[in-house]
Amino acid sequence: MDRNKRVAEMEAILNEHTDAVKAFREALAAFEKAQVAYDKLDAYYSSHDWFDDVEAYDKGEIKVDCGVLTEDAVYDLIGDNYEMAKEMIRLANAIFQKH
Repeated sequence: MDRNKRVAEMEAILNEHTDAVKAFREALAAFEKAQVAYDKLDAYYSSHDWFDDVEAYDKGEIKVDCGVLTEDAVYDLIGDNYEMAKEMIRLANAIFQKH
């Protein structure tokens, strides 16, 4: 490979990864901020309020969107959140191993 081609390739990698780091940093900040609300949802899902709200829904007393009262929607989000955390740890470990 000639020198110009190699440098151009490395420049492209630098620029692409710089953009990826910036985008990930922004996404991570948004994800971290969302965790505060997620923790509230997680606590609600295992509370008496959730069970009371499901009962009220079954009686027709709830008239708003209520996907949160299905077991699958919140359960799936809890699993996705957990898997995301594992993936972040895996990626962080891979990066740490190289340094």
